[in-house]
Amino acid sequence: MKGILIDPYQQNVTWKDFDFEDYRTIQKTIDADTFDVTRIAKEEVMYIDDEGLMKEQKHYFTLELMHEFGKKARRYEKADVRSYVGKALILSDGGIGEALSTKMELGSLNDGSYSIIDLYYDKVGVAYRLKFHRLAEDYKIRVPKPRGIKFA
Repeated sequence: MKGILIDPYQQNVTWKDFDFEDYRTIQKTIDADTFDVTRIAKEEVMYIDDEGLMKEQKHYFTLELMHEFGKKARRYEKADVRSYVGKALILSDGGIGEALSTKMELGSLNDGSYSIIDLYYDKVGVAYRLKFHRLAEDYKIRVPKPRGIKFA
């Protein structure tokens, strides 16, 4: 199976070939005890570290949606930017939840960031810009205080 491994600690994006057995393969690949899945394209998902913010070293990356292709093709003026902490793995799920080799393409941009592009057979797809970041040493997770509920 072939996937795209995003490693903000080493600040690189690489192709990852591996034999998929079960969910533990993903846990081992992204160094996570637990993980979440987020859909990033029609048939592509990204496995992310569910406890990334709780780890001592907080390296993260952003995915900025740059283009959508297809019937409503457009370039985003106001960026849709999503941040993720820790390593991530992009695989295809065929739109049905399976674990399959990714169909996405990988490239680099002039500003040192990476591009991740997904083009479907029917020419519908998305393009992302990926950048690496590091949280400040004194960064603390801020949990909002619960508000009291008043009943009439």
